Amino acid sequence: MEVLQEWEKAARLKELLQHELKEGETCIVFAGMKRICDELTQEVQRANLGLWCKTIHSGKEQWDRDEALAKFRELTKGTNGQRGVLIATDVAARGLDIPGVAMVVIYDFGRALQSGANGGVESYVHRIGRTGRAGRRDGPSPSSRGRTAAPGSWRSF
Repeated sequence: MEVLQEWEKAARLKELLQHELKEGETCIVFAGMKRICDELTQEVQRANLGLWCKTIHSGKEQWDRDEALAKFRELTKGTNGQRGVLIATDVAARGLDIPGVAMVVIYDFGRALQSGANGGVESYVHRIGRTGRAGRRDGPSPSSRGRTAAPGSWRSF
């Protein structure tokens, strides 16, 4: 876990994506608000990091969310070598089972730290574990990102 000032977060996210997300890998970024998801997506796209990046949240049309998820699943298979980032609100990300995601980033906890609404912090832990273990029956739950970490590793800042 990294503790950062609000103004440091976007730059750190772009740094992680540029240097730690390898060819053919994908990342899911959880943010607490639709506005933050949209802003992050624009920032990542403007940074020209050579990766695909889309957002899903309740403010998007269903066809748009379905299209973004389909493309992200395709990228996560790693067959074409392209890197991809899906930025999602915690609510939009409920029930995501996408095997092979290399990195999960909690950009912010939204209101989860102040209340138990929407499951509180535990809901993030559950979703990270679920995303990281999708399609696997054994092996450790992901707990950190590093050179020897298994796919499904996570970051929080």
